[in-house]
Amino acid sequence: GSIEPVHGGRRIILQTSTHTVGRGDVDETIGRSVSKRHFTLARVHDGTYRIRDTSSNGTYLNGVRLEAAAHTPLAHGDLITLVHVGNARLGYRFCEIGKTLLPLEAAAVPEGSTLV
Repeated sequence: GSIEPVHGGRRIILQTSTHTVGRGDVDETIGRSVSKRHFTLARVHDGTYRIRDTSSNGTYLNGVRLEAAAHTPLAHGDLITLVHVGNARLGYRFCEIGKTLLPLEAAAVPEGSTLV
């Protein structure tokens, strides 16, 4: 699988069973405005992926804040957003292996926010 940036940024290919994303001492560095270890993606035994929020300011899945440290299942096309600067949020979409993402619907963006 992979997570695809909504606007700009790099595609993150999930090549290992766990992948930590943040700003320091992680598998993938995504910027200075996020937590050192913002979230972890893990592939489980059945081939599906789960996300775990390890940030101080929150990680959102399809506009809903994740429960800290919970292992939440990911589905193809899910929108992962991170608290960023002001109302702007850094956004990624989860893409399963061999699938194509459809255009992002505005309904997936939290009200009053802008994805960057």
